Amino acid sequence: MSRESNKKGISRTFQLKPIKFSELKAGNDMTLTQLMAIFADACPTVGSRMDVTGLTLASGETVPQLCTFFNNYQALDEKTCVFEIWSYEPGLIPQTLTPDPNMANAVTDNLPAGDEDDSESNEPKKEFIHIAHVLAFGQSAIVESTRSTGGVNNIQRYLNKMSRRMGLGRGGNFFFTDAVTKKLTQEIDRAGGGCRFYCRGNQR
Repeated sequence: MSRESNKKGISRTFQLKPIKFSELKAGNDMTLTQLMAIFADACPTVGSRMDVTGLTLASGETVPQLCTFFNNYQALDEKTCVFEIWSYEPGLIPQTLTPDPNMANAVTDNLPAGDEDDSESNEPKKEFIHIAHVLAFGQSAIVESTRSTGGVNNIQRYLNKMSRRMGLGRGGNFFFTDAVTKKLTQEIDRAGGGCRFYCRGNQR
């Protein structure tokens, strides 16, 4: 049997997450799609979208622990967009793999694919950069669950921090909630519908 036929398929888990924005006296019709369009216009490079969290020592020095930024944003229509949330631990990632802050989007071309001799090993390969794909539509989003680096909670924290950085006030603040129905099509309709999204270049 060929080595190609022995390769296992990639298994990914996605969560359906309705979105609730802060209520204002004058009303608040903000959506995540609108929010991401604001971020994309204001932050054209990886560096401008980067958020670094860390541990503050007694001396006042901050040790970076987690870097997060959004990448490969694409508006599909006025209600729908896709983007990725990249996160990594700066103390663990090799310098040669650190995303270039001057680029419009970080690329995965230089991420290690592993030696062929290791392809049959049962040892898990370490991921230096964790990438979560997000499809935002209406008042909901489908978020890819990823291991480590905070998952959905880190995505929510990061995007709310970006809103504060943009000076959007409480109008740009939101939180993910749990779906009110287990039926995906009903939740999509309830959230205002969606157009389509792309995953790794293939239309879905």
